[in-house]
Amino acid sequence: MSKLLSQKSAGSPGRVLKKGIVLTGLSYGQGVPARLHTGASKKLVGTCIRCPSTPCISYRPEELLVSSLSSFPADLDNNVCPTGAITCDPSTATVGISAEACIGCAICVGRCPTGAIFLDAAALAKVNDSASDGFADLPTPHTTSSIRPTVEALKALPRSGSIATESPQVTFQLSERLSRAIQHQSSQFANLLTRNLLITLGLSAAMRRRGDVNLRMDLVFSGLGCRIGTAEVELNGQALLDSPRNVLDNVAVLASRYSQPLDEIATLIVSTALPNVRAEYWRVIKDVRKVLGVTIESITIPALIILVWQRATWPAAGSFYADEDNPSIRKTLTSLLKRDVGLPDGDRAALEAAK
Repeated sequence: MSKLLSQKSAGSPGRVLKKGIVLTGLSYGQGVPARLHTGASKKLVGTCIRCPSTPCISYRPEELLVSSLSSFPADLDNNVCPTGAITCDPSTATVGISAEACIGCAICVGRCPTGAIFLDAAALAKVNDSASDGFADLPTPHTTSSIRPTVEALKALPRSGSIATESPQVTFQLSERLSRAIQHQSSQFANLLTRNLLITLGLSAAMRRRGDVNLRMDLVFSGLGCRIGTAEVELNGQALLDSPRNVLDNVAVLASRYSQPLDEIATLIVSTALPNVRAEYWRVIKDVRKVLGVTIESITIPALIILVWQRATWPAAGSFYADEDNPSIRKTLTSLLKRDVGLPDGDRAALEAAK
């Protein structure tokens, strides 16, 4: 995909801010493109400006590495959209989003400098490509460098608002789309989705290359006070029971092979739903912490996406710890959102273990 995009001609259409327009902020609105605030009271509607680097589609190489573990054999798949729902027409540089492929994760939304990408009422991504006051169409041919000052000015804006709000209906639709994607995407889909969600939440994250028999951990991450962390991603409910053991294997490898301080390694298990209350998983998590002093956190893909929708950042290590005494992450999510979560107790085991 990135090779195709690099072939865009210098004559591709583009938009820049009109002279005299001074922007002071960007606010996200649910179901609509973002609003751009000017020095005056007028607000502009975010629209696609044909960014030359297409940040909504591709990561830069440096975004896919964890500097504290530079020797990690990372898969440098640079797709922002884990399902490939976003594409760009190289002849026009216009961005399109497939409603059939979109799962509503909103990873692309925050990467659009103008806020032109948004989630509709069904939490499906759309892009506004209509003409907007405050933006001028560039004549053709032009150089892509002429758009960069506008991109940089937009990226520097303070941002506010939320992308979408969780509800039983919307979260059900999200879960249905995620289930279909798991069935039809590649074996790397779960790691790609989780890596991209963690990056969106402010962490550096890298996923391992498939086929590397010397290293089996799914992800490593760092940032926001975490020196290094390891994550196991398991979207198969039955296999999830093996994840605590796999996490301990990962910790041993990071400590022995990569010389990471044992007491500074954060650990995380990511799943589509939390295990059943009676599952041995919760007791193992508790025993590992009690005996080995390793705090294994648990979180679900729906919870990660809700955080992305609310434009939250990843909290301190240990915040998502849950065990047999309290198999729930609702309290942590409530604290991060600064409000009650709009899902009933036990809804699809997204925030607490099913009875």
